[in-house]
Amino acid sequence: MVVAAPSPRALRGSASLTWWVGGRAPQRRQRRRRERRGRTLGSDKVFANTNAAAQGAARRGAPPPALPRGRAARSGAAPPPTGAAAGGCGTGRDCYVCSALVGEKGFVTGIDMTDAQLDVARRHADAWARELGYAEPNTRFVKGRIEYLDEAELPDGSVDVVISNCVINLSPEKARCLEEVYRVLAPGGEMFFSDVYCDRRLPEAAQKHYVAVGECLGGALYVNDFITLCRKVGFHDPRVLSVEPIDVHDAKLLEVLGGAKFFSITFRWG
Repeated sequence: MVVAAPSPRALRGSASLTWWVGGRAPQRRQRRRRERRGRTLGSDKVFANTNAAAQGAARRGAPPPALPRGRAARSGAAPPPTGAAAGGCGTGRDCYVCSALVGEKGFVTGIDMTDAQLDVARRHADAWARELGYAEPNTRFVKGRIEYLDEAELPDGSVDVVISNCVINLSPEKARCLEEVYRVLAPGGEMFFSDVYCDRRLPEAAQKHYVAVGECLGGALYVNDFITLCRKVGFHDPRVLSVEPIDVHDAKLLEVLGGAKFFSITFRWG
């Protein structure tokens, strides 16, 4: 999962955070092995250190722990967002972590295109709010697509932090994903994207191979193409937060992929 950090509005307990977890995490078996060894990828690197502290602070009524901030926010140039949104999705596990980080006055919007996962996410919202000592849930889970955030009723400049885990990889409209994220981010907002990338442009056969696509490899962008897309949209200096190599052992799949090397990379902007 992606590295996450709320902006200063989160520290004041009035942040909005949106998280997309629409696709399957890359290389599940590799991740489970790392977790058993006490290692985690993406946002779990942050959450492993902050989750318990954030939950404890929320129960005591104290502000969440401080995390990295965006450049515009540091300069004091970021006005309060006009809308309330905050996020996490899939089955909602990470949304619940975020709900503690943003505080009772913050809000989390989880977006997913799968009804079954949304049902699970919604099922635990009330219980989690009680666990945190909140008067009511500060989460909502809506069906939607990252390419069309208007479907989730997210207006321009309404979100402080956007976090994505292996979603752009699976989208056929990668540029539009970034455009929509840029549109909904408030001034001083931040985006954290964790995904599978490769060291070259993949051949068309690999992009259409059902196993490669299902393993989050066929849709992987050449890393420099992703950076180019970011800059065209307005994310002018995306920075690498973490890199993990992804090993492919299947000989037939390796042949289809044309010798490309793959990496799980977390980018941050803001």
